[in-house]
Amino acid sequence: MKKSLAINGIFAIFSFLVFGFLVIKSQGIDLDKHNRYISDLRLINETDARINQNILQARYGLINSYDPITEDLKKLDRTLESLKKAPFFLMVNSQYRLVENLDEYTKLLRQKEQLIEDFNGANALVKNSLAYLPIAVANAISKSSASRNYEGASLINSLLRDILIYNASPRDNLVNKISEELEIIRENKEEISSFISDSDLDVILAHARIILENLPRVNRLIEEIVKLPTTEVSDRLSDNYEQAYQKAIATNNIYRLLLYLFSIVLLISISASIIRKLRRSAAAIREAEEKYRSIFENSIDGIFQVTPEGRYLSANPALAKIYGYSSAEELLTNITEIGHQVYVFPHRWEELKMRVEKNGYVSEFKSQVYRKDGRIIWISEGANAVRDREGNILYYEGIVTDITARKQAEVALKMEQRKSEMLLLNILPQSIADRLKKNKKALIAEYFDNVTVLFADIVGFTKLSTQMCPEELVNLLNKIFSAFDLLVEKYDLEKIKTIGDSYMVVGGLPIPRKDREEAIAEIALDILTEIDRFNQENNQSLNVRIGINSGPAIAGVIGLKKFTYDLWGDTVNTASRMESHSVTGRIQVSDATYQLLRDKYVFEPRGIISIKGKGEMMTYFLVDRM
Repeated sequence: MKKSLAINGIFAIFSFLVFGFLVIKSQGIDLDKHNRYISDLRLINETDARINQNILQARYGLINSYDPITEDLKKLDRTLESLKKAPFFLMVNSQYRLVENLDEYTKLLRQKEQLIEDFNGANALVKNSLAYLPIAVANAISKSSASRNYEGASLINSLLRDILIYNASPRDNLVNKISEELEIIRENKEEISSFISDSDLDVILAHARIILENLPRVNRLIEEIVKLPTTEVSDRLSDNYEQAYQKAIATNNIYRLLLYLFSIVLLISISASIIRKLRRSAAAIREAEEKYRSIFENSIDGIFQVTPEGRYLSANPALAKIYGYSSAEELLTNITEIGHQVYVFPHRWEELKMRVEKNGYVSEFKSQVYRKDGRIIWISEGANAVRDREGNILYYEGIVTDITARKQAEVALKMEQRKSEMLLLNILPQSIADRLKKNKKALIAEYFDNVTVLFADIVGFTKLSTQMCPEELVNLLNKIFSAFDLLVEKYDLEKIKTIGDSYMVVGGLPIPRKDREEAIAEIALDILTEIDRFNQENNQSLNVRIGINSGPAIAGVIGLKKFTYDLWGDTVNTASRMESHSVTGRIQVSDATYQLLRDKYVFEPRGIISIKGKGEMMTYFLVDRM
């Protein structure tokens, strides 16, 4: 099964990748991008031709500004940048070839820009001299005519005429002739200077030399500019693009055909797979129905379908057995409204429906129900609603489990737990017991700043124990300590322990309280009263010795299996000494306790006594309440 799923998964991924690849490759030619590229190719030819034309016009003075040439060069740069973004549908190698052509054209364009820059400089010199030379000659001729030196005027005028002819139609013989004229003028400079100033003559000669030197360079630069093979490269670029475009169309058509064929194969494969899955699904449904019927008939849990009104539509034998019927048919016949016939509390049926309506299902819904014989049992139900297309509930279906035995076990377990808790509370305070129940391994040890500890010892009990049998002795001690326990509950104090015939109680823990000293004083006085009452009722002559001390102490739980809540510290030891050094029938308190109670109770100073382990201490007897 896993191998089949893996193969199907690999096939699906492969098919998806191939299909996606073919879809991408078969994308149609983008005519907008194609037309844009063709337009850019045409534009570079037109712009290049216009630049050449403007160069010639600038040479002969037909345009006075070089701005059109500069703008066309910028336009060529922008167009080349645009052409570098070849249409995506071209093959990669075709795009590389176009880039090579564009790089070649760019290099030619850089050469052309440099030549044009040189041309602009040289041509500016020629144009400037051509503009000023006629003016200088005209001034010179006017001065020559005034001095009747017609021969000098004729010589200068002949120089101007030849230079203008040379500018319009450059010929080598004119260069020689102009050079000879310049030589003659230079040789006759002194004679000519008689009617033309040296400065005017120098200007004429300077402009003539500038024209004679730069005009050939201007013409040569024009020739180099025009001869640059930009047109051939742009034509080659256009041819390569056309070939790449045709190849892209052919490749695109091939991929479209492959996509069409692959789609057919894929559709057939998917159809065949769907048919196989439908057949397997039909077989699985039949098998599931058979299994469901088997489960329905043989399940130990009750299975049912019931209408919202409470009438069973179907039920399995297990449900009939749970309700005490001999068969499912008998159950369906006799129960027509389960709310009142089945549930001990009819509102449970309504509550079940409300929960299903709210949550869509219900689980572990526990109720008490009647069996056929009238006996009440516990059941646990799980149910959900079956709805029509409009969302209306058609019926409920679910499972019923008889949990009567489990409920009885739970009740028994709770009773045992209550017994255990009561036993625990007999030896531990409520708050300490709660903490131990939450974490049995927890270390419980607390420090209390102020507690008051009382020790009470039954005087004469040891002698009495030799005169009584064990049962009588224990019964006697139990009566006394039970009376003390009632006093502990009365004053909400904490009994710590009994050791033989000694009784220990403390106030101020595990929950601190402000009246701890008063409560201990009250129980001490009541213990004396209780002993007197006990002696009268039981014809005994027992007595007690009581000691009290106040101060800090540490309390905690010790033991792993048999817990004991105990108290430690100097305060506890001193309280024990107060009892052991006290007087029969009296309540001895330390100075610490006296200071806390002296305004509320009557005390009798005993004086300073020697206490074992403590030295001399001032103590008092608690006599009565004020």
